[in-house]
Amino acid sequence: MFPAAWELFTVRANPQRLWRYAMPVSFLMAHAVVYELIEWGAAELFGGDLGVAYLGTQGDEWDAQKDMGLATAGILVGLLLTLAFSSSSGSPPAPASVLPSVHDRPRDHRGPACS
Repeated sequence: MFPAAWELFTVRANPQRLWRYAMPVSFLMAHAVVYELIEWGAAELFGGDLGVAYLGTQGDEWDAQKDMGLATAGILVGLLLTLAFSSSSGSPPAPASVLPSVHDRPRDHRGPACS
């Protein structure tokens, strides 16, 4: 997921310096938090034994924190691998070529056609 987030932010936001690395990491970490909140909400909604079975924590009260910690570790490994593969070329990874967005295309300034 990290290379996809990296390219998304590079193409659409064009972050500079530290933000180039921090934005994709924060974006993916936020998704881990949202997933854990959805999981918690579903367990609360189901309630009782069904909610506990849905969570599958096996009594581990730190399961959500461990899941988010492992997600963060995976994100950082993705960052390091992205940087390692890009360092062989001597420059930060460049985004894949994408089609220009609707906002980049020239506009027709003649206005609507009159009949």
